This record gives sequence, C-alpha cells and structure tokens, in this order.
Amino acid sequence: MAQKDREIKFRAWDTQAKCMLGGGGMQINATTGGLDHIPSVVVMQFTGLQDKNGVEIYEGDMVKFLYSRKEYTLPVGWGTDGWWVKGFGWFKELYWAKDRCEVIGNIYESKELAQRG
Repeated sequence: MAQKDREIKFRAWDTQAKCMLGGGGMQINATTGGLDHIPSVVVMQFTGLQDKNGVEIYEGDMVKFLYSRKEYTLPVGWGTDGWWVKGFGWFKELYWAKDRCEVIGNIYESKELAQRG
C-alpha cells in the first residue's frame, strides 16, 4: 500500500566516520542524489511508518517480527509499489507488518543482523 501523505525525511550513514547522521542540515544534490557537504554517505529514506514501539522505520533498518511462532529478522527496502521487508516472499509489504515488527538495528551499524537476514 503506497502512502500518499507522509513526511519526507532522510538519514545517512557516513562510510568514513562509521556513524549515522540525522536529517538536520543535510542538503541533497538534485543532480547527483548525494549530499553536497559530506563526500561518502549512504542516504536512507524514512518509510513514513513506525514500528510497534513508535520507532520510525527507515530504509536499511533491520526489523524483527514473529509470524507463525517463528522469528524473522529482515532488512527494509524499496520494492515495487512501496516499502517492503526484503527476502520474505509472502510477507513483503512493510505496511502490513508495521504493527508486528520492531526496529532492532540497521544494515550498517548491525552487520551481524544483516548477515542473519
């Protein structure tokens, strides 16, 4: 389900400093899609959704959820028609899972989670 009215926000992972940058003061270059004042960053967009604890869900986040008594930990990304939980063929659309999932890290700061997913 695509969302029409959502806040457009970004955060970024600084690949050199190995830290997450918030959205304040970041200026995205319309031509390159990168940040003008930071040379090596990966930009992640806010999905417009929150997990079951009210935590904002961003592209690249790792979410944990239970389904049929099994726990899944999978990354969030952009798919056809919206935000999806990647790698879980029949439970993909994040909008459907948002009330059941919990953000537990992201693919940059939690490499061990990304390898599990």
